[in-house]
Amino acid sequence: MSMVIRNQIIIALMQALLGAISSNFRAVLIDFSQGLDVRFFLEQDLIEDTDEIDDVITEFDSLIMGIKALPVKYSIEVGGGRMDFSGDSVIPVYIRRE
Repeated sequence: MSMVIRNQIIIALMQALLGAISSNFRAVLIDFSQGLDVRFFLEQDLIEDTDEIDDVITEFDSLIMGIKALPVKYSIEVGGGRMDFSGDSVIPVYIRRE
């Protein structure tokens, strides 16, 4: 995948996240190593935030539809465990200061 397309995807996720981040969000990252994997990290499993993530996913899907047809995998991890940002293919879009 070209750098231009990767940057367009990152910007689309940033746009979809506008207004959605709460203090419960620990991080949001994109992993390009196995296609397109968007991971959300939450401190607690709150219904408000999972609903917000559903809205982010819907908006993000519509924004990247015009960029490139890619299968996107989404995951939500809850808890205070370690987050792995290692590798050139992992792009943190949001990280909460801890």
